[in-house]
Amino acid sequence: MNLSVQDITAEILTLPEQEQQEVADFIEFLKTKLARRQAKRFESRQQTPPNQLTEGARVLQVLEEVGLLGCMEGGDGKLSEDYKQHLWEDE
Repeated sequence: MNLSVQDITAEILTLPEQEQQEVADFIEFLKTKLARRQAKRFESRQQTPPNQLTEGARVLQVLEEVGLLGCMEGGDGKLSEDYKQHLWEDE
């Protein structure tokens, strides 16, 4: 399926606002996924031994290895400020 930008935009505009937001969230997810892939390729080209990585790169590597790096649906972009509300809002 080969859609133009105009076709995709027209399709998105037929959706309710909630689903339009889901499309926007999915686009951000895909951009993040692509950026991670590009970073991994760049990192592998650098071939820096693990003991020579920066502290931030080591933390990122560990978080990715144990599966603690991801995203949260429907956030307001202020998770670091109001994480308790997101964690316990169902209680």
